[in-house]
Amino acid sequence: MTSPDASRRNVLLGMCALAGAGLTGLFAISPAEAASAIKVRADGKVDVKLSALHKNGAVVRLPSLNAALVRVTPSKFVAYSLVCTHQGGEVIPTGSTWTCSVHGAQFDAKTGKVVGPPATRPLAKLKVSVAKGVATVG
Repeated sequence: MTSPDASRRNVLLGMCALAGAGLTGLFAISPAEAASAIKVRADGKVDVKLSALHKNGAVVRLPSLNAALVRVTPSKFVAYSLVCTHQGGEVIPTGSTWTCSVHGAQFDAKTGKVVGPPATRPLAKLKVSVAKGVATVG
């Protein structure tokens, strides 16, 4: 039988591990920086100033699309839906993976591929075009 203290300790250790992983994986930009970098267009597409994505691994959440834009390399950007392909839960950045908040499915942040069950399909990719210092998603 497991003591309640041991269970709490495991939960806290797991939370610390996830927080530490977040520091070494994806880098979300600040809300203030995102507000000045993101423009939702009348056609529903979203423009993001590339200057907001300073480093490889930088992430900008796009609430109007329920998606995120990631800088993979200095010249490659990808956008993924933040809806888990298992049962539609919200996917959140956790280090170099994205984790479903409902059942814990994990996806590679750069490819969208499943790296941990229960999901079996990759995250949906959104179209990204880049021109004149702006990435357009949608």
